[in-house]
Amino acid sequence: MRKLILLLLLLFPLFNTSLQARNTEIVFFNKVVNDTINYKNTGEYYPYFKLSKDDSLKLPLKYDLELYLNKIEDFDIKNNYFYAVYDIAAYSKFDTIYISKNNDRINNYPSDRIRLDYKSADESYISDWYYDGLIEGEMNDSIEFKHYQYTAYIENTFLHNWNLKNYPFDTQELEIRYISSEDSSLVKLSQSKAFESSFNEKMRTLKQGYNIRKIVTINEYIEGASYVDVSPGIERKVVFDHLVFKIIIDRDGSFLYFKLFLGTFLSFLISYLVFFIPIKDFESRMTLSVGGIFGAVGNRYFVESFMSGVQVLTKADLINNLIILLIVMNIIIVIAQHNKKINFGLLEKNRYSAIFSAFLFIISNLIIIYM
Repeated sequence: MRKLILLLLLLFPLFNTSLQARNTEIVFFNKVVNDTINYKNTGEYYPYFKLSKDDSLKLPLKYDLELYLNKIEDFDIKNNYFYAVYDIAAYSKFDTIYISKNNDRINNYPSDRIRLDYKSADESYISDWYYDGLIEGEMNDSIEFKHYQYTAYIENTFLHNWNLKNYPFDTQELEIRYISSEDSSLVKLSQSKAFESSFNEKMRTLKQGYNIRKIVTINEYIEGASYVDVSPGIERKVVFDHLVFKIIIDRDGSFLYFKLFLGTFLSFLISYLVFFIPIKDFESRMTLSVGGIFGAVGNRYFVESFMSGVQVLTKADLINNLIILLIVMNIIIVIAQHNKKINFGLLEKNRYSAIFSAFLFIISNLIIIYM
């Protein structure tokens, strides 16, 4: 009997501690009983309305968005912005207002739950969300689609941060960003699975040389400054759901490549011609080599005029620097061929020097372009 009483006294603190836990897990005769409380639906904590298991509405409120891009203007390397005109649609499983079993009134209108992140400009038009009502149908995989639709029309300027590391073979990601006005536990944004975002394939306003490839979406979760109560004695910073539409644009780099570097290539060709002049004619060979150097340096400044203010090392910079180094290499070979005290082996002959220089020019350019 004493042993039984002692055993009960030892087990009592364990049961007491378990029962005081907020999310209770009771171990009783090797069975686990979950007693988890969903404080989000109690009405006493954020978002402060009560939902029962009989309510059809479940948190978070989900909005599926679809974007159709009509046109893009002012997209140029000299601008840190672009002007976009597009239509946006939001789909929700619930109507504008939902009345819970507890008679709480829950507003489901997108203008109260979603906001556009944009740059204020004179030439802007951002319409209110228009209620289109219930739409029904079947998706491609024969799944029934039944959602309430809201639409809006946007004309606005958006900021763009250029990524020019691969210029002139770069791909740009233009962003249009929608943000939940409430914490992500209340509002969830996503790309519509029934209606994929798309764009006008005959867009005449996009500058020639650029091509829109596709529109993709990602979700980012960013903390705000305010706090929300999530359970007894616990609060955390509000977290906003960002749905980012990324418009993927690339350029016809091949044409621009030859446009930018034609002068540089001609400079290299001038320095390359020294290997077709007899070694004994040192003065003529050096004149051509020096002319090639000046031409390459001049073309470098021409290329940089297209990218004024760019603070990163681009492929264009690498190509220009490469050609200048190759021209310097050709000059060194010419000097070595003329100086009997320096022996470069096979490179002492013009034929092998020409092959080596051409091979290095082609391979190094290909490595920079495709790396």
